[in-house]
Amino acid sequence: MGYHCYWFMRSLPFKVRFVLRALFYKYLFKYRSFKTLRGAITVCHSHYFKARVKVLHGLKGRKYMLVTMSDFAAQHALGSIVIEPGSSKPIAGPRFLGKYPFKPIGDPTVQLDMPRLELFHLRNANVIGGTNFISMDGHIVYPDEFLPERDVCPAELNGIAEINLATKTVSLFSTQTKSVEKAISMLGSCTGNYAHWLTETLPKLLLVDSVQGWRDYPLLVDAWIHPNFVKSIELFNKNRREIIRIKRWETVKVDSLIEVTPPAYIPPEYRHFLQTKELSVPTAAEFPFSAYALNMLRNAAHAATGGIDLTAPKKLYLFRSPESCGNTRHVTNIDDIERIIKKFGYTMLDPAKLSFEDQIRVFSNARKIISPLGAALANTIFTPPGCKVLGLSPWYHNANYYYFSNFMGALGHTMSYALGLQADQWGHVVHKNYEIDLAAFKTAMKYLETNGGP
Repeated sequence: MGYHCYWFMRSLPFKVRFVLRALFYKYLFKYRSFKTLRGAITVCHSHYFKARVKVLHGLKGRKYMLVTMSDFAAQHALGSIVIEPGSSKPIAGPRFLGKYPFKPIGDPTVQLDMPRLELFHLRNANVIGGTNFISMDGHIVYPDEFLPERDVCPAELNGIAEINLATKTVSLFSTQTKSVEKAISMLGSCTGNYAHWLTETLPKLLLVDSVQGWRDYPLLVDAWIHPNFVKSIELFNKNRREIIRIKRWETVKVDSLIEVTPPAYIPPEYRHFLQTKELSVPTAAEFPFSAYALNMLRNAAHAATGGIDLTAPKKLYLFRSPESCGNTRHVTNIDDIERIIKKFGYTMLDPAKLSFEDQIRVFSNARKIISPLGAALANTIFTPPGCKVLGLSPWYHNANYYYFSNFMGALGHTMSYALGLQADQWGHVVHKNYEIDLAAFKTAMKYLETNGGP
C-alpha cells in the first residue's frame, strides 16, 4: 500500500504535488493535531513497509552474492577495454566568501579522484531498470564506486533490494519481462536527475562510440527519464542505435551486454543518515569525476550545435521557478538577492524551460554564473574552462560542499559559495529553505566582479 501510494504521488504532475505540499505545510502543519497525525502515519508506514519487505523477500526474493565489477572481472578472468586509466589531481576545495557565525567544512585544496573508464563485454547478463546492478552467475555485480556499507540505492529504499552487510549478499525480487540479443546499458539508480544524467550516464554513449565495434547495439534506457534526456541521446546517437525503454525494477536478460564503468558518482542516500538521522562529516573522496568524460561531452555538445555561440550571454543567473523546479529547497530572500544581481548585468535564465540543445547554446559562452545549488549547474559542462561559478547554498551541521567544487574542478572552473542559515524546521535536512546572508553575498559579488575576469 505504502509503496503504491509513493509511486502514485511520484506520477502526479509536479505542479499538483507542489500545490498539495504547499497547502499542507502552510495551512495544516501548524496545528498540533495534524503534526501528530502525520507523525503517526509516518511511523505506521515505516513499520508496514519494513514488514512488507521482510515478507516479500522471504517469499519471492532471490539471494545473490554482492561483488564489485573489478572483483568479478578478476575472478572470472574477464577482459576489458581501458578507455582512460584512473588518476587523481589536486584542485581547489570549496571557497566560502563573506563572514559567517558558523564554520563551513571545506579544505582549501583536495585530490580529485578520476575513475578508471573501462568497457566490459558480458555474456548472459541480467540488468535491472532503475539500478546499477547486473546479475550473473549467482552474483549481483555493482560499480566499484558504490559502497554498500556507506550507500543506499533507490532499489533498497523502495524494498526491491535488501542488502545484508554481514553476509555480503542481496535479496532481490523483480520480474523478467523481456530478453534482448545485444545491448548497451545506460540504466542507473539516479538517471532521472539532470546532473546525474549528464555526468554519470550520457557520457557512456560517447565512450562506447570512441572504441571499435558494437555499432549496431541498441541502448537500454530507463523508461521514466525526462524528454530532454531522450533528446540528448538523439543528439549524440550518430550510429542511430535503437532505444529500448526499461521499466523501473524490470529485469532484462541480455545475451551480449556492453557495460561502461561510471565516469562520475554521487551516493543516492547515506546508510548512516537513514539509521541515525545525522549527516557524517563530508569528504571530497565521495565524489569522483572523470575530466576526460566531461571534456568529451563538452566537445561533442559544441560540435553537434555549431560550436560556441558568441552571441550568448557571458553572465548568467540561474533562477528556480516553482513550476519547473523539482526540489523544495528555495532561497527565502531571493528578491533581495536578485535586486543585487540585476545591477551587475546578469541574464536571468530558467534552464528547465529550454530544450537540451538550447541549454548547450546559451551556456556555451558563459564566463560567470550565479545559481542556487541544484541540477541546473550541470550545464556548466557546456561553458568554456575557466568559468567563475558562485553557488548559493544553506549551511547546516556537516553540510557537504565538495560535490560541486569537485565537479567544477574537473571542468576547469572555479567555485565559490555564498551561504545562509536554513529557515525551516520541517523537511529533510538537506532540502530545507534557507536565507542567504546579504552581507556575505555582497562580498561574494564584489569578489566575482573584481576577480572573475571580463
